[in-house]
Amino acid sequence: MRPVRLLLFSQQKDTLVPHNTIEIEIDHARNANVVFYPAGRLVRGRFLHSRVDEPSAVMHAGRWAEHGIIGQVIGVDLDAREGFIREPLRDAKHATLADRIKQRGMSLAPAREAFPLATDDDVATWVHWLQRHVAAGNATLLCGEFPAKLPGVPRTRFGTVNVDDSEATIKRLVAIVYSLLPADKRREVESLMG
Repeated sequence: MRPVRLLLFSQQKDTLVPHNTIEIEIDHARNANVVFYPAGRLVRGRFLHSRVDEPSAVMHAGRWAEHGIIGQVIGVDLDAREGFIREPLRDAKHATLADRIKQRGMSLAPAREAFPLATDDDVATWVHWLQRHVAAGNATLLCGEFPAKLPGVPRTRFGTVNVDDSEATIKRLVAIVYSLLPADKRREVESLMG
């Protein structure tokens, strides 16, 4: 028999989500997008005309959406061990706005892009970064709760190289550089080293 999964409504009305799911909407105070490092994606944030420091911006509100353009949703289903990025503009209630966007030659992201989380560290990484965006004011928590203890060790650095600064590595690198020096430069280095 298949296990039963409890579904709850998220703060975005009419959206059912699994019980053990955390969802955030990107909602930066300056209408900014954010990079969600665990997925390696730029995620669109909510756009509100009232946040634009230009008086004529409010005049354009009716052209797109009076209440702004909803941001993309990032979430993690802790039971299914799956991260995801959801495009709310694909929902039926946003069809009019989605059509306006398409008429202008722009495209929408997929309705839902899934990212399997193979290890506890992967799950911890997604939860950590969701929590970090909410704490920084870049996002709003839509549903779920952040766990008191992460299931693994989150990856907090992306795009960096771990440097092995052990003494053995340094000695090997010095030996390589030394071997490339001409004989007169080697003697000069030896005299400096004593």
